[in-house]
Amino acid sequence: MTHGMVLQIPGEPAGTWYSLFNLYFSLGLLVGSVVVGMLLYFVWKYRESVSNESDDIKPGVVPGERSNIKLIMVFFGLTSIILFTLASYSILVTNYVEKVPKADDIFEVTVQGFQWGWRFIYPNGTEVVGEVVVPKDKIVVFRITSMDVFHKFQLIEFRTGADALPGAFNVIWIKPTQAGTYTIQCYELCGIGHSLMVATLRVV
Repeated sequence: MTHGMVLQIPGEPAGTWYSLFNLYFSLGLLVGSVVVGMLLYFVWKYRESVSNESDDIKPGVVPGERSNIKLIMVFFGLTSIILFTLASYSILVTNYVEKVPKADDIFEVTVQGFQWGWRFIYPNGTEVVGEVVVPKDKIVVFRITSMDVFHKFQLIEFRTGADALPGAFNVIWIKPTQAGTYTIQCYELCGIGHSLMVATLRVV
């Protein structure tokens, strides 16, 4: 998947989301430029002028030169292609993000949300609150649940997250490609300490 053009991407799936954004932005800029350009052109071409000729535009009558069916069909076809491209790529990206990639060395962490913090349980059983350390360039899977009320586990820089629900597990994945420290935030209003429900993801 193509990575973003400007922002620094810490890994997947953020890079894939940015590639989708770049596609929408590029097509939007192209279409917008064409529409504005045509608007200005037609405003200039069909500007009002002083004339008493009998072939002036009459109410309820469309001049033949402005009812170009071929041109209408061309624009309809281009619009259909653009919309189909955006819809198809959006579906592909969503399916890619929601499905954990296959790998032999997946690093799995269990996440327990509670009022108001995050507990991380490593594969060896070690439990840590407030910070989780994961390896660079490996698939990291988070199995997310809650010990009390509804929370939402959000990895802000990686553009992914999932609800933390009591008695259930939701799964998300990332593949960090940049070492560093990133923010984990609760994105579900969960009580008076909601704004303080922050943790740290450290990639080494």
